[in-house]
Amino acid sequence: SHTARKFLLEHELGRKDRRVSSYYIQGLGCLGLGDRDKAREYFTKAMEIDPMSIDAKYMLESLS
Repeated sequence: SHTARKFLLEHELGRKDRRVSSYYIQGLGCLGLGDRDKAREYFTKAMEIDPMSIDAKYMLESLS
């Protein structure tokens, strides 16, 4: 039904947002520990999942 499809779509979008946030926060943690390379990996993973992630994009640009 339409309601079930809508629920699944909203659920999947929520999972995507949580994964992006998780990678972004891990990247910030690595950056705080001085591991710029690992931070760059996490920010890149966040961008691969959501290319429109402004925060991850900004952090990647600041590491360049």
